[in-house]
Amino acid sequence: MGMPVTSRCLVEDVQQNPCATLGEVVTLSLEPLSQEVSKLVFGNSYMSAVMAEIVAIDSETFSPKQIVDATGVVFSVVNPLIHKLRDAGFIELVGRAPGERTLLYRIVENPWWNAARAYAAPKAQASAARG
Repeated sequence: MGMPVTSRCLVEDVQQNPCATLGEVVTLSLEPLSQEVSKLVFGNSYMSAVMAEIVAIDSETFSPKQIVDATGVVFSVVNPLIHKLRDAGFIELVGRAPGERTLLYRIVENPWWNAARAYAAPKAQASAARG
């Protein structure tokens, strides 16, 4: 199912589509990236799913285990992806959960996370509706 994203029509949009109105809010539909496309774009079949789950977590911090539980992807795949995101400056290590060995991370904001949020939005909305 497509994922709704809103966008405002710009002058260029109206010139290309005479039915559009300047400033009109339109809804676009984003399809989740397949594992094949994720591999082409990110070099890993699961990176897009991991990024979408990171932004879907309703907390300032997250742990690799939360991503494993949410995606069903094994820890031995998720953990290196978390390290890649950290090495690229997309996330940062915050520390350990109190009294645990669990490592906690947080997002370092950049435009790529906005795209991940667009893919994760419908899932987050469905979870919120369930309570």
